[in-house]
Amino acid sequence: MTPYFFGDPKRPLYATYHAPRPSAALDAAVLLCPSIAHEHAASRAALSALARRLAADGRHVLGFDYTGVGESAGEIGRGQFLRWLRDIDLAIAELSALSGARALTVVGVSVGALLAAMAFATVRAPLQQLVLWDPVIRGADFMAALERRHRQQLGRRRLAPDSQDDLLGYRFPADLRRNLAFADLRAGLEFAAGMRISVVAPDESVLVRELGESLRARQVPVTITRASATPVDAVATALAAQ
Repeated sequence: MTPYFFGDPKRPLYATYHAPRPSAALDAAVLLCPSIAHEHAASRAALSALARRLAADGRHVLGFDYTGVGESAGEIGRGQFLRWLRDIDLAIAELSALSGARALTVVGVSVGALLAAMAFATVRAPLQQLVLWDPVIRGADFMAALERRHRQQLGRRRLAPDSQDDLLGYRFPADLRRNLAFADLRAGLEFAAGMRISVVAPDESVLVRELGESLRARQVPVTITRASATPVDAVATALAAQ
């Protein structure tokens, strides 16, 4: 695993590159899009395990942190949602140039799946497959759960005026909250023609079923897999099956 920074030198993004063994290398590369806020740290170990597994299978794998998240430079501010979408576009271009692979896949976990789908409107590189790992389908649902959990932790305490944008210790300016609340993974997948979609989720909820039906109605190949006790294995299997 090689950690490094890429992108704008004034606001570089942190990345980790897992290279396959030269003798086992495939003409395939995978970009890992993490979640945000408290889920970012919680999912780091699982994404690292997935990266090692995919690299051992012969794939080039790039993980990265969005602007203002994790180890990447920058602060959460106005226009953050669009900035994150541009980060995904930039990371796909970086992986394509780094690996030289023609078969590019994006794996998005939770909010990362939502962001990846929304980013397809501007992504320039041809993508072969999108894997949605326990995806947030409606950003409004994620925001509602986050705000509810924040209220429970806050109890009767009052926030200081300079902490009004905080949710669970993470900054969510008003425009970021609005953009996330209006974001819908299904709308992003309007741009999924010609791409294979794999959904790996703990259970097949109503929203997941509706997503599958919508994609199939538009002749977009989609598979839905119920995650096992070892979801990393389920995601790796979904990739290998394509």
